[in-house]
Amino acid sequence: MQKKYLISFVFLLASTVTTSCYRENLKSKSFVQAVEVKTIDKKASVAPDKTSSRSIQVKATLDKNAVLNQEFFYSANLQYSSIYDKHDDLYTQSLAQGLIPVHFRIAGNELDLIADNRDQFPSDVNHPERLISRFQILSQTDTTLTISEGNSSVYLAGIANSDSKGVGPANLKATETSTMISPQEHWVRSFEFAAEGQYLLQESSVDIGTDQIVEFMEAIFPRENMKASDSFKVYQMNPDSPAGGTEGYVARYRFLNTDRIFNGESKLAFAEHFDLPSEQATIDWYVTPNIPDEDLAPVGLAVEGWNRYFRNFKAMHRDILKFKGRLPQGIHLGDPRYNVINWDSRLVAGAAYESQSYDPSNGKQANAIIYMPAAWIKIGMDYWANGEFSEIGEAQAAAQSRSSRLKSVCFRDMHEAAAYLASGKLRVRSEEDLKNFGIELLKQTLFHEVGHALGLAHNFKGSLSYKPNDSSSIFSTSIMDYNDFEIERVAFEKIDSSSGPQLEYDRQALSVLYNNAQDVASSDPVLPTCNDAEADNEAGGVDPLCTRYDIEHDPSASILTAVNRIYQSSLPADVRHDITLSEAILQIPKTILSAQTLANIKTKSDFEHLVQKISSSLDGALNYYLSTGRSSLGYATRTNLKMLYKFGGQALPSDYDPQIMRERVYSGVTEILKLNTLPAGVLSALSKAVETSLEAVKLTPYLSALETSESNQVLVDQQDKMNAHVQSFSKDQKLGLPAMRTKMLTAMARHPAVPFFFGKFDKTQVDYEMLILIQLSDVLTAKDRTSTERLAAAKSLASFSGRKLGDDVIAKAVLSLSAERDASDNSDSRDLAESLLKALSSPVESTANLLLTN
Repeated sequence: MQKKYLISFVFLLASTVTTSCYRENLKSKSFVQAVEVKTIDKKASVAPDKTSSRSIQVKATLDKNAVLNQEFFYSANLQYSSIYDKHDDLYTQSLAQGLIPVHFRIAGNELDLIADNRDQFPSDVNHPERLISRFQILSQTDTTLTISEGNSSVYLAGIANSDSKGVGPANLKATETSTMISPQEHWVRSFEFAAEGQYLLQESSVDIGTDQIVEFMEAIFPRENMKASDSFKVYQMNPDSPAGGTEGYVARYRFLNTDRIFNGESKLAFAEHFDLPSEQATIDWYVTPNIPDEDLAPVGLAVEGWNRYFRNFKAMHRDILKFKGRLPQGIHLGDPRYNVINWDSRLVAGAAYESQSYDPSNGKQANAIIYMPAAWIKIGMDYWANGEFSEIGEAQAAAQSRSSRLKSVCFRDMHEAAAYLASGKLRVRSEEDLKNFGIELLKQTLFHEVGHALGLAHNFKGSLSYKPNDSSSIFSTSIMDYNDFEIERVAFEKIDSSSGPQLEYDRQALSVLYNNAQDVASSDPVLPTCNDAEADNEAGGVDPLCTRYDIEHDPSASILTAVNRIYQSSLPADVRHDITLSEAILQIPKTILSAQTLANIKTKSDFEHLVQKISSSLDGALNYYLSTGRSSLGYATRTNLKMLYKFGGQALPSDYDPQIMRERVYSGVTEILKLNTLPAGVLSALSKAVETSLEAVKLTPYLSALETSESNQVLVDQQDKMNAHVQSFSKDQKLGLPAMRTKMLTAMARHPAVPFFFGKFDKTQVDYEMLILIQLSDVLTAKDRTSTERLAAAKSLASFSGRKLGDDVIAKAVLSLSAERDASDNSDSRDLAESLLKALSSPVESTANLLLTN
């Protein structure tokens, strides 16, 4: 399934319901009587396209009785920050917060905003309070309080605590026990009161040191505003269940659930979704003003694509989602009355994501924010145009690492799409093809994120319905799966349309949330489903069918498909219109070397850059198919490695054979670890691609201007250089085959919560733990392996320490490494042996010493 740049817009999220709903719920007396604002200084800003903002002083007069004698909600939605998260290639931006119940209290010369936290603890007596914000009391009467702007800097800096990698607030959880950041400076940028609904809105900035600034929209409003309508359906969920529940609709579907709260000793959570209090109510969306005109239409089509379901719901038959274009002037990002798509114009972003605010007591949603980077389209095009390749991260997908008060539900990884464009797999013939792919990618991604905003969690079993050889088969029963970008293009009928197929799982789940399940018939199939928590759950055994990025009915079949793509020259026709690595390599020169590109090569520098571009693109294709692409051999095998573990208690459907599934995965492991050189067919394709490229560049103005002999020598030199470059892939420890093998070895570490399978298939006894241990030991003790591979094998082998099999294999490995160390004839080999021995745990060394003694 994340972060941001430098612009300072007044963004906003669309009203979840029509404004008349707020009027109907407004029962309390206005608690703000007057506001005066004075600009005092200029301060730094990290909002897009802005480098500075104002700092203000506030004098606000409040009705004392209305302030002190009613409940409020508080939210602190992140707008922008200058904190770069290297892990996800993002600036931390635009995250909505769950609403916090609060009240005001006079404490000396301060008016304090307090969260009593009673819903966070099982005891009605012992629930430590949290100070959220402090307002200086400038004066007061029997009926009024005159206060300054609020100072929430300690709380806000707490939200921006550093994560485990020390790179910023990737988790954004104020209650974490990790090292907290103290505010260095705090200032308020705007302060206003919206009379309709009584929303006190304050934009605050906090300097948290090391040149890092976080900007928030703080909001305080009467809790009465969030009162649910009679038609709002509350779905209670089990916060301790990975699925969300064990019976009823919350067990059948996967909904986003609120954070856990307590009702006495009982732990509660609720399905998050919008309230539609009347037959006219809509869920309105806006986009930030910086979006280019050309991208407005695709954004609107993606948002309103969900109406394909609502139009067909019983007693509804109308559009529920409305895209209203750019935010009105004066509306700020994070205002809890609006849903917004934050279009990030900076071309630094590794993912798109969504987050929302809700009432923790029932799941009623206030607003949602979707972070949508322009880079999602633009960088992909640049990858193709420039022939660049970038390593793809693998940890962005899981939402389980983002939770609590400020959370993003989904990180939709952009690097995969960019690498896909660079791989040669996509048949691109013109910039128009690229533009259309970018628009389709935008629509698919935004469609998925709006699904989260509607309350749908991931369903990683949606793609189990997909059968590549069946022309009537569609990619998934749910857009909430992580689907292949190319296959997912059919989610919309046309590039300029919001229409498309109604995916059956999504249809049923939406009917439950928004139409009281009127459209779920007893004859409707109960479809397979699983979410992030289940995909990562190992308690009692794994679920082998709950896998991210599995575009097969049987996820293990993706390994066979990946092998065929590498070794075969072409593939049988199927629904995917798939091509092999060799075919993709041969497409790269055609894609890159357009007539206009060749005509622009006028200097030696131009020529050398073009040759580098071709070589880099060939690297991109190799990596995409072999290691980093979601359908690559390396990634598919690592993802499905869980099939070698003990399965959970629930039996697999009858059309799945666990023996075959496990054999496929283990064959993938062995295939990767023995892949020391590129297959002959791939090498042949690389050679042809180099020849084709150099034949084409003969027509460039640069080479045409040279003497024939000089031109020929340049081509010979470049051919030798390019061939050497592609051949080096077999030895490149950073991006080549050794890197692929190293990732596999790292993934083979033992998981303490679940063992490898050990048992019988028919009359054959299989011990996958022993097979994995042997593979790790063989690599660890093989002197012809790279140092990175051997170290990865050592660390994974050490994870089996304390198990009888593991200790035995480790002890033998220690003997072998000790002998290697003693026989070393240079310092490098001795240091390597020492580092490998060190990577094994101390208890293992003790066992080895015992063997040595005997």
